[in-house]
Amino acid sequence: MKKGTVREVLNRIMYTASEEEKPEYRIVIIDRSSPSGLREIEFSRVTRVTSRYLYLGESVVIPLHRVVEIKHLGKTVWCR
Repeated sequence: MKKGTVREVLNRIMYTASEEEKPEYRIVIIDRSSPSGLREIEFSRVTRVTSRYLYLGESVVIPLHRVVEIKHLGKTVWCR
């Protein structure tokens, strides 16, 4: 598993992974509207990561405390 905070891991992926690798990463978040309570997001949808939020485009903002796991090719690389 990769070490560091969720922000550090997300930034590492954003700035070091190639554009072809980014869709292979999945971010698992808490989603209250989902029947399972969780939802997976393809990393290639991420446009920006700040100290508190994950941005998907201009209108979707996800607080980092809702990220529970990051996967690469189905394997967990970070989890809360």
